[in-house]
Amino acid sequence: MFCKMSSAFYLFSKIQQISYSYNSAKIDKDIAQLIDDDEIKKTKGIWQYELAINSGEAGATKYLNFRGFPKDMMRKKLKEQEYHCPLCIEEGNDKTYTLSEMEGDHITPWSEGGKTEYDNLQMLCKRHNRLKSNH
Repeated sequence: MFCKMSSAFYLFSKIQQISYSYNSAKIDKDIAQLIDDDEIKKTKGIWQYELAINSGEAGATKYLNFRGFPKDMMRKKLKEQEYHCPLCIEEGNDKTYTLSEMEGDHITPWSEGGKTEYDNLQMLCKRHNRLKSNH
């Protein structure tokens, strides 16, 4: 019992040490912009995203629901790339992929103003898309 109590007290004291300073006017403005952004499909998660960004949490875009690239657009891009992942090619791997083995990637990330448009699309193998970090 003592061990559980002391662990809980320790955790509580650590949580109390963490404090973030939020600018509510900026957060309200940012949230309004996100709500109006055509790239965001649903407003659910916008508050969590904004609080995560303001607290320095890595990977905050996981809270947002983005508009994805349509399948026909991804098929066309994959054919244009001759069924290769450009990052695999850079590594000397010329494997050809099927659409189900690839994912659409924003060349310029949404977080940097990139749109879900054909000219901003590249098809990456799942491994490389997971390794690419844009937040």
